[in-house]
Amino acid sequence: MGKLKKSVGTVAVTAAILFSALPASAAEYVWVRDAYPNMYDYVYDSVHKRVQIWRDSKNYFYVDCDLVEYGKCFVKR
Repeated sequence: MGKLKKSVGTVAVTAAILFSALPASAAEYVWVRDAYPNMYDYVYDSVHKRVQIWRDSKNYFYVDCDLVEYGKCFVKR
């Protein structure tokens, strides 16, 4: 029983450390595909750090990325 308590305690402490390491501001950002769902297509422009979002095959608009991580564009909520 003592080993089980130690294991559970270790997992709890590890989880607390990992979650506390995440910045609070990360919750402010949402992936552009989640912010603009059900669009025709999304084209990331890495030079200008923006996404061209297509409503259909002829109409599009641009959204500037507030944060880019691992090639994914995030915008503020």
